[in-house]
This record gives sequence, structure tokens and C-alpha cells, in this order.
Amino acid sequence: MTRYTTARQARRALDARLAGVDVDAMRPRDGSWVKAIREALGMSQADLAARLGVSRQAVAAMEASERSGTVCMSTLAAAAEALDCQLVYALVPNTTLQGTVETEAGRIVDALAAPVAHTMALEGQSVQLSAASRQDHVDDVIRSGRLQWRSDVE
Repeated sequence: MTRYTTARQARRALDARLAGVDVDAMRPRDGSWVKAIREALGMSQADLAARLGVSRQAVAAMEASERSGTVCMSTLAAAAEALDCQLVYALVPNTTLQGTVETEAGRIVDALAAPVAHTMALEGQSVQLSAASRQDHVDDVIRSGRLQWRSDVE
């Protein structure tokens, strides 16, 4: 099995698993799941602090760091356990993984075609890839594994 085939299968599997994820529903209203669940359980910060073996101020700081996006995963895991919850961590693509790969491959095709189009324009000629031809080149870049995931590569 080639690297291309393995990556394509992995993209398809992950795209299928993540297709139904409602990202908006996964965001807590005020930015802190710890606070939202703690309050829904009727638990005070002092109560959670006692379960965690820390101060009430430490719980307040944890909730604030969760809102600001600086909380440590291990801290969230401990809070989840103290709240009888599971910590679930996921990266959810903005579109699909396949879409991301196709966009990157399209960027590469366009970057490779630009100098040719410029040279042709200097000679008073124009060259335009048809949509089908461009897609063929995109597919070739993907199959060949020539994706360049660095933003500094033109």
C-alpha cells in the first residue's frame, strides 16, 4: 500500500467520523466547560476545589485559564474526573481533510502555472488551464505526494 493510498484512506475515514460534529454545540456558553458542568451539578468552586485537593482560588484560576485557552490538558483531565466526566479532545477541520488537501494541491498547481502564464503574457499570448485540466493537475500533485505544507514555499 502506498503512502498516498494510506493517507487517502485515513482522510476518508476521518472525514466520515467528523462529518456530523457540531462544533458550535461543543463550545461552552461562557468559554468554560468546567464552570458550566460544575454549576449544572450545583457544585461551588469550593466543592470542586475540595474534590481536587486545591484551593477555591485555584479552581477560579483554572476556569479563567480555560476561558483564555491556556489551561493544561492534565488540569482539564483532573477536573473532568472530579466532575465524573470524560475529557474529549478533538481537532475538527473547518471543511474536510480532503478539501484541505485539494486546496493545498491547487495552490501548488497555480504557483507552478503562474510563471508560464506570465511568460506567455509577455509574448502577447495567454494560457488558461481549463477547470478539468487544473483538476487533473491537482489530482496528480496529490497522488505524487508533492504537497508542501510550509507557508513559506511558493
